[in-house]
Parts: sequence; C-alpha cells; structure tokens
Amino acid sequence: MGMTIDRAIFITNTFATAYPEAHTQLWKQFIKEVPASKRSGHYGADNIAYVNWLKKKNPPEFQEFIKNHINVKTL
Repeated sequence: MGMTIDRAIFITNTFATAYPEAHTQLWKQFIKEVPASKRSGHYGADNIAYVNWLKKKNPPEFQEFIKNHINVKTL
C-alpha cells in the first residue's frame, strides 16, 4: 500500500516543524530533482512525492526525525 495523502501531509508538516532549516534546504533540492509532472496533478501529490524522495535520499535529518518523532510499526 502506498503513502496516503493525509500521512504524507502530516509527515511533511511535522518534519518542517521539527527541522525547519533542513526541510527548507531539502525541499529546494526536491523541487530541482523531481519533475513537476511527478509532484503535481492532485491535492497532496507534492507531499507524497516529497516523502518518497526523502525515503529514497534518506538524509541524516530525516533518519533522526523518523527515529525520534514518528512511531513506525512493521508487521
């Protein structure tokens, strides 16, 4: 199952609040690297694309954010 819009928006907003400088820098890089066609088209598409991009890039700030701010459960 893919990322839901509500989860992607929550993760984006929470990451931006917890790591504002890193988020700003990473968002600019995301915009440069991901074509508009892959981050637009419907509400929340940019958030989904951003979270997927962060997962792929896995910068240290995002690793720390997931570890400290998101309760991840796997089956």
